[in-house]
Amino acid sequence: MLFQLALDAGEINDLIALARRVAQWVDWIEVGTPLIKKHGVNLVTRVKNALPGHVIVADMKTADAGGWEADMAMDAGADVFTVLAAASDATVREAMAHANQRGRKIVVDLIGQPDPIARAMQLAAFKPHYFNLHRSTDAFSSGAELRVDLIREFT
Repeated sequence: MLFQLALDAGEINDLIALARRVAQWVDWIEVGTPLIKKHGVNLVTRVKNALPGHVIVADMKTADAGGWEADMAMDAGADVFTVLAAASDATVREAMAHANQRGRKIVVDLIGQPDPIARAMQLAAFKPHYFNLHRSTDAFSSGAELRVDLIREFT
């Protein structure tokens, strides 16, 4: 089991200080989509430099230009980056190819998939490193139930 700290909102220096405080209990540190959109992918570099011994995840939620966005994330220091399951097969394939060429990994994020198990089965042919069975923040805020049956089926 891996423990991941998601840095999604807040002041950058405060978030880096928080990550340093909990680093001994965390396996992966995620630079979340909202922060990447607000501050740019160079924020991944700042977090990687601050916590060089940790796996840094760039939650890019790539939907297109899989190879190009993979390279951006990896050039910034990401060890792992995310690609949306909603992306085309070609986008997932390109992201995988670029990650594999550089010894990095991708997470296919199943957020918003009406049948996440079926989509994961389709994408399994590309041998993604990880899948993320993800309930959106908006769905959570509006009271959507966590589908434990999906978790059981997925594992």
